[in-house]
Amino acid sequence: MKIAVSGKGGVGKTLIAGGLAYAFSKKGLKTIAIDADPSPNLALTLGLSPEEANKILPISENKALIEQILDIQAFIASPLRWMTLFTIFLSKPLLA
Repeated sequence: MKIAVSGKGGVGKTLIAGGLAYAFSKKGLKTIAIDADPSPNLALTLGLSPEEANKILPISENKALIEQILDIQAFIASPLRWMTLFTIFLSKPLLA
């Protein structure tokens, strides 16, 4: 299951997202909460101390992650790579 919370500022998105992440985690579900906002409010909502929250690198400043995303986008945009993947898939037996 994937849930995205979006909307205008000041309407409680972080509170809702944090509450959902906490509840799913408490139920034993594997949960990841991603906050695209550079302020550490989601981390604080989830109970991290201000010191811990300030150690989190904002996505917009995470050069390695951005490069990975750009590599993935280039891969997706390349018809030759898709054809190679499709060929590899077809060359494997579907039933063992």
